[in-house]
Amino acid sequence: MHLNTFFLRQLAPALAQRLTGCVIATCFSQEKDELVIGFADEVAKREVWLRAILTNNPTALSFPAEYRRARQNSVDLFPEIIGQGVTAVRAHFTDRSLHLVLTDGAALLFKLHGARANVVWVPPPTATGRVPVLFRRKLREDGSLTHAALAALAAPDAAVVTAAIPPPPTTAGLPKYYGEIPAQWLRERQYDDAAPTAQASLWHTLQTALLHPETYFLTDQRDRLHLSLLAVGPAPEAFPDPLVVAEEFTRRFRSTHAFGALYARAHRHVQRTQEAALRASGEVERRLRHLATDASYRQTADIIMANLTEIPAGATEADLFDFYQNQTRRIKLRGRDLTPQRVAENLYRKAKNQQREVQELQERLVRYETAALRALDQLPALEALAPAADFRQLRNWLREQGLTDELNQSKADAA
Repeated sequence: MHLNTFFLRQLAPALAQRLTGCVIATCFSQEKDELVIGFADEVAKREVWLRAILTNNPTALSFPAEYRRARQNSVDLFPEIIGQGVTAVRAHFTDRSLHLVLTDGAALLFKLHGARANVVWVPPPTATGRVPVLFRRKLREDGSLTHAALAALAAPDAAVVTAAIPPPPTTAGLPKYYGEIPAQWLRERQYDDAAPTAQASLWHTLQTALLHPETYFLTDQRDRLHLSLLAVGPAPEAFPDPLVVAEEFTRRFRSTHAFGALYARAHRHVQRTQEAALRASGEVERRLRHLATDASYRQTADIIMANLTEIPAGATEADLFDFYQNQTRRIKLRGRDLTPQRVAENLYRKAKNQQREVQELQERLVRYETAALRALDQLPALEALAPAADFRQLRNWLREQGLTDELNQSKADAA
């Protein structure tokens, strides 16, 4: 419910109040799908941070009390907004988005649509010829956003719209934008079996709680953390401020649920890497043993050349003395059209290729064994991170081990 339209409706004025007197001092990204904006209030000597997380783990806005920018892998973005203040924050009814209105008339849209989440700078209406700037440029349709479109999104009044909705006969009749938790809240109070007058009373109580919440809750539902405007489930934890609960939700979600998902994927990847490397090295070793124990092309060619006088003209095979093994051996001469000398020449050429194959196999074996040993070392180190369930610590470890790109690639390959 952290992206629920009713929560964003409360978040917007709280954010506007916190940003009063501030100007945007910095805007950067140091994670692939994260944008960080730092606001400064020179009079009150305070900083305000806004972090847009544009992934599914989760898509969220968070408001950390402080933020330390990394010295590397960090890039400045949206230079257009630096030095601007915020005159308003407007939530969009039923759209899972909101936008900041800047002092120069521009807007900064936070579109919190999961896989299609984005941040978009919409130029001032007076900026003729300027076009929107996108954080995720591949979402090209966002490049057509206008102030009129933002105004249309912000126009519906949630109180007016919901006041016109009669009590539904069952919880299945709730509009989708209400979400699952309001339906659960009604079911816990036997709404579906209640008389019409009781349903009307419960419906009014629900509307009041969603439109004018006094408390915000964090609750576990089906082993997943939820931010709620309603007290549902066992022992929900209460917070008085929407900005504080949003930050706490994001922090906990990323350190538990997101950690679990990333940890499982990383553990599976390292295990599979080790298994694949061991399997491949075993195949290479078998091939090398075959090449080492089977008579080589060079030896066969040497035997032919040493026994030229013993080979009948036009023979396709002959029993020749193998001085390497000190015994007679039947050797195929591969075709009536080739002289024994020509057969030997072909075998010498293949011997060179065989030698190159052995060298390549030995190099490949070293790579596979190195990969297997690397994975063998990584598994206990990875498993040691499990008790803390710290998402950032895990992410940093994956980056240090060079596993981030491998995980991203394996995920892309599976898509």
